[in-house]
Amino acid sequence: MYIGNVGNRETEISQFLQPYIEERFQISCQWFQLVVEYYGLEVWNELKTVIRTTIKKADLLQKENKKGKGQYFIISFLKSSVYLEKLEWRIDILDEGFYLDNQESEGYYLPKFLQGKYWEDLDFLLDKTRDHVIRLQNYEWIVIKKQYTELFAFLAFQMIHSLIEYIVEEIEESKLLLSDQFKIIYGEYMDRGIVLYEKEKREDEIFFNKNR
Repeated sequence: MYIGNVGNRETEISQFLQPYIEERFQISCQWFQLVVEYYGLEVWNELKTVIRTTIKKADLLQKENKKGKGQYFIISFLKSSVYLEKLEWRIDILDEGFYLDNQESEGYYLPKFLQGKYWEDLDFLLDKTRDHVIRLQNYEWIVIKKQYTELFAFLAFQMIHSLIEYIVEEIEESKLLLSDQFKIIYGEYMDRGIVLYEKEKREDEIFFNKNR
């Protein structure tokens, strides 16, 4: 069991956990692929429900002349997931004002199929860490959770990216008014992101909220 100096603990814990993190995440990736393969329709329907709810909010605001044409459809991973131990994404439909759009039309996506596996993996890593380290500090555990949560967020990003054609179709078939510069962006809330879809323009352009 490791006690160690305070200054060396985070590095030592990280080095100790790395093989467990890699092994556990590899298992979770295989599990994720099976879920998407056999339950893909249910996975899409869960996301589609949130998208439709968000579109309805934006559509109502447009009809009330409180929101311009939809120019940005943003799927944002919420950093609070690390602290709340739940994987959550926010979906926003914004007009040309981008984040200055003061009429919110937002939805929250909590993929149920991911949560249980995520909690199971965190419990496994916590047990391994406590077996190795005396008096694990909360800030040390947060660092571990952040690292592992980012891996799970990447899994979700890959899934969303693979569903982009369905997302575009869902938006275009709605009654929502869209700008000619309409784009779909994935990233962290109010932070940098990547363009997954852009009308008549190239894909995968790196996008910054300061360069709208």
